[in-house]
Amino acid sequence: MGLLIFLSGCLFKNSLVRSLSEMDACKMSFHYIDEDFSLTDTEFKKKHGVDKPATPGSQIVVHCRTGRKASHALTALVAKGFSQ
Repeated sequence: MGLLIFLSGCLFKNSLVRSLSEMDACKMSFHYIDEDFSLTDTEFKKKHGVDKPATPGSQIVVHCRTGRKASHALTALVAKGFSQ
């Protein structure tokens, strides 16, 4: 199961994933991606309501309207060891 992250202030387009049941979803601020992915598994689940993805094999989809926030989030996630 992957994780779909809606960045704060961004709209979701239904065409992003074939089925939302294939992924957990949460909303977070791109300003706190680095901080949030430094939380323990328990802290992450308490804050976002979904399991924290395990690196490196977890699929993560980051969405924002224009791509600017998603680009910043991607840079932070790659630095944390995520590659998909």
